[in-house]
Amino acid sequence: MIEYLKLIHILIILDLIFLITGLYRPWWVLWFLYKQNRLIVIQYYGTVLILLLFSELFMRFFE
Repeated sequence: MIEYLKLIHILIILDLIFLITGLYRPWWVLWFLYKQNRLIVIQYYGTVLILLLFSELFMRFFE
């Protein structure tokens, strides 16, 4: 269980880095899309961040 929590922490940190970078320069993190703007960055990386945070809370609750 500890290994999963470490992995989730690493993924949360990476997602936060990408989210902050994408809010500054959206085309750096959304290079694969035709249209890049900050709202799409929040939709993509914000959703992943929320899912990771909920999964961490879930794992801590059932630890």
